[in-house]
Amino acid sequence: HHEFIAESPSDVLKRYVKQSGLKNAQVIAQSGVAKDYFYSIQTGKRKPSREKTIQLCFGLQLNAEQSADFLKKMGHNELYLRDERDLIIAKHLESGLSLAETDDFLEEHGYDTLLKG
Repeated sequence: HHEFIAESPSDVLKRYVKQSGLKNAQVIAQSGVAKDYFYSIQTGKRKPSREKTIQLCFGLQLNAEQSADFLKKMGHNELYLRDERDLIIAKHLESGLSLAETDDFLEEHGYDTLLKG
């Protein structure tokens, strides 16, 4: 009898990076997450915020469905399609648009960007 043990954020991130076929450096570059922050998640020192997890969805080139799964496995609510900002993000992920393109769109429409500042 095996207890189901939820994967740690560290395990989840490692598995998704492996599945993506991308190198850590590519995921970091495409997600806009600081290198130290990324490695602190990977080593289990830190659990990423929902915003950072969404950035990682872009970094990992996930579609909307994969992003929902990734967010849930990281312990966050998936993109809520009744929330306009979440809907925009989901549509951009589904279309394979970059984080930069998504942030430009969010900013143009008066929403908080993912890469604040």
